[in-house]
Amino acid sequence: MDVRQLRYFVTIVNEKNNISKAAKKLHMTQPPLSQQLRSLEKSLGVQLFQREGKRLSLTSAGKSLYQRSITLLNYYDDTVLEIKEIENGIRGQLSIGVSAFHSYLLPKKINYFNRLYPEVKFKIFTGDPTRLSNLLERGDIDLAIVNLPVEAIVSSVSVGRLDSFGFSLFIPRAWGWSETKTNVTFEELEGLPLILSKREEGKMGTYYEIIDEFNRYNMKPNVVCECNDIQTVFMLVDAGLGSTIMPDYILDNLNINSIIPLKILDSTLTNESAVLWRKDRYLSKIAQFFIDSLGIVEVE
Repeated sequence: MDVRQLRYFVTIVNEKNNISKAAKKLHMTQPPLSQQLRSLEKSLGVQLFQREGKRLSLTSAGKSLYQRSITLLNYYDDTVLEIKEIENGIRGQLSIGVSAFHSYLLPKKINYFNRLYPEVKFKIFTGDPTRLSNLLERGDIDLAIVNLPVEAIVSSVSVGRLDSFGFSLFIPRAWGWSETKTNVTFEELEGLPLILSKREEGKMGTYYEIIDEFNRYNMKPNVVCECNDIQTVFMLVDAGLGSTIMPDYILDNLNINSIIPLKILDSTLTNESAVLWRKDRYLSKIAQFFIDSLGIVEVE
């Protein structure tokens, strides 16, 4: 049994016990991977998978080895990373998961960090907070930048709170509202056609926060469209389909002159965000420095 075989085994389990998918992820063909699995079982003297035709399911021994392997591989990878950092300094790769809203802030953050540490390479994943939390838990990413609250933050994850932002109403200039108008009250939103970011599972996220705010005012939102891509939302606003409610900073990063932002004066809506990282894993110096560059206001 060696580290490589354990990594193969863990990949098979992570790919839902599918050797074909695991082989593709490992950039190898299926027969050598199957051979490595049989070799691992032979060296341990146990059966790790129950085979029913082409279907595989973990045995009790397999489940135990999987949990142990995760711990061993994390420890091995962390040790290698720490030793390399001692020798090489601040260089290497940083994997970051980012939610939709923060994908518009991240480029400037990365550009600034890259000027300080040009030897650092980045790998970016996008997704909703729940998916990013899962990627962080599995060790697929080093950091996750998400909106709060997150439904399932485990005790092994640190939460570094970032600055919060207010929300604005964004309308197409073609509606002909006064050019001198810079803000609206929430009650003025009644009846306006709205294009909102698509609702997430578990009744969490911006969509539900906006709906809750309408309920607080005893108003019914006129949602004409839901969309899971923020840039498409603004393109629909630009086309005149409706208005949208988004964090203040997003339009600044899109540069669409035909859309007008209006501050919502009496709304409790805020975009609270945080950077997440694992407490029980070695945090690379790259990750530490990047977290510091984000300007954390509080760590939980």
